[in-house]
Amino acid sequence: MLNKTLFTAACVNTALFGGNALASSIGVNVTTRPGFGGWIYHGSIGWPAADTAKEAGYVNQGNWNNLPRDIDKSGGTAYSLIDDSGADSGADVVINANFDYFTFNNVDNGPSGSNGLDFTERNNLRLMNSFVGYNSGNSGSLFTVTDVPYGYYDVLVYATNDGTNRQASVEVDDTTFYYTTERSFDAEARLIAGDSAWNLGTNTDSGLFPLANVLEFKGLTDSDLVIDHAAISGNSGISGFQIVERDTSSITLQVAQDGWIDEFNGVQEGGVGDDIRTATPNPAGAFQYTRKGYFGFDLSDFAALGIDPSLITDVKFNASTDGDVSGSYAGAEVLFTAVTDGIDIFDETTLQASNAPGNPGGNPLTNPIDGTVIGSFVAPGSPANSPVLLRGPDLLNVLRNDTNNFLTIVAVNQQQNNAGYGPGTGLDFFSKESGRGATLTIEFIPEPASLAVGMVGLGGLALRRRRR
Repeated sequence: MLNKTLFTAACVNTALFGGNALASSIGVNVTTRPGFGGWIYHGSIGWPAADTAKEAGYVNQGNWNNLPRDIDKSGGTAYSLIDDSGADSGADVVINANFDYFTFNNVDNGPSGSNGLDFTERNNLRLMNSFVGYNSGNSGSLFTVTDVPYGYYDVLVYATNDGTNRQASVEVDDTTFYYTTERSFDAEARLIAGDSAWNLGTNTDSGLFPLANVLEFKGLTDSDLVIDHAAISGNSGISGFQIVERDTSSITLQVAQDGWIDEFNGVQEGGVGDDIRTATPNPAGAFQYTRKGYFGFDLSDFAALGIDPSLITDVKFNASTDGDVSGSYAGAEVLFTAVTDGIDIFDETTLQASNAPGNPGGNPLTNPIDGTVIGSFVAPGSPANSPVLLRGPDLLNVLRNDTNNFLTIVAVNQQQNNAGYGPGTGLDFFSKESGRGATLTIEFIPEPASLAVGMVGLGGLALRRRRR
């Protein structure tokens, strides 16, 4: 699971809007090898000292990830990616290709021969100087990016070649654009004439192949991204791509009900304790002191916004461990399941094994939770104050399909400890009574009507949105 810091509300059981102050982006560029013509884009060779920003792209950014075209193209190596701020984005890219080349366009870094182009314009030409792709008639998943850190984003793909009139296509998320390749020389001619370097391809007709050098795929939400490329007529390739975060809003909900159950069928936390306990003690087969943790979220404030479920782009569950009471749960896996049996509402003051959602039969050891697994957490060596962040398509689909404005998430240990069993056994999570309870952050594409409803329904709390 991807570890990210979540914005949390200051008031228990209150919803707040939130978002990053600035949109972010990730840029990947295929660079030229030394001695093979062209320039090493964003490298140390020949880079003008005056160009401190080193920016380029259809969406202008710095801090590009530079991958030389002779790197591993077998799909066997994952390369970590930084974002436009230079920070680790958490995303990785794998490349699958059988072809790479360059365009021979030696873009001048100095004042002579620059044709009046500024640094950014020349950088855009360097962006298209090298590429990886396929020989004519071949195709495949050229770039695979995992753990994209944005809930809602666009993808820009830069298509180039060393020759013209070569037909190709790029597919992302079931959208395919067909085009004829350009060279960086073509973009340079447009820049000298006072036009844009970019020729945006928008054609989805497989029988047409207009000229293009950049393709834009909008409104993606998956945490994994695959860029498929096909060399239809002649060799062709991709010189780079950008993942650009798009405008979303978010609402963070504090846990409304939380508690834990054990085999004694009595009320445990009862809305007054600071801990949510989980435990699966030895000996094998014993059910005494087996404990499951419950986190319940009231979704009414989000429902009041009137957001269509299809516009929810990401959901993040955040909790924190209070410690390992028995000192024997380091390395233990805790499985988190969202109850989806339609009976997921509970009251922490009466919660016990016999009435706990998703816990049929009342035996917390032998009966797994009925629901959808949304992720897991492995306790570190010192489990106290360890953050837990779960997100992904399973949790997203659970929320999109909710029918009663309540979500219950249950934590269950997956392995028994080695400290026997007793009242002190358990890996604990902070409850809401501690002031550090779990949160649920829902990101969505805002609709104008929902913003007005949200401002009224939440007492005029300030709305903060990601800026593009």
